[in-house]
Amino acid sequence: MDFVKHFSGITDYRDQSKISHLLTDIVGLCLLGTIADCDSYQDIEDFGKHNELWLRNYLQLPNGIPSHDTMEICIKANIHKPCRDYQSTFCPLSQKIKKPSLNR
Repeated sequence: MDFVKHFSGITDYRDQSKISHLLTDIVGLCLLGTIADCDSYQDIEDFGKHNELWLRNYLQLPNGIPSHDTMEICIKANIHKPCRDYQSTFCPLSQKIKKPSLNR
């Protein structure tokens, strides 16, 4: 699957001068992590680090795997906000991913 092409239509609301990771990489990594049964951004980061070589077949990852904090900030800015703004009822990606548990 070409994640760059498939997710390129998502508007990136982040400050462009502060971006280290591509939005398509973050969304793709979160989607693949969710499919792999990751339950938190930390799980997705761990999944990404463990599978980075394989993920590079599908994602660009010019600066490596983004941290769990980076993913959470990005997803909140680019997925949660538009869903709230447009009162969308279909946001399975953002609803599946949970905040990291404090009881780790």
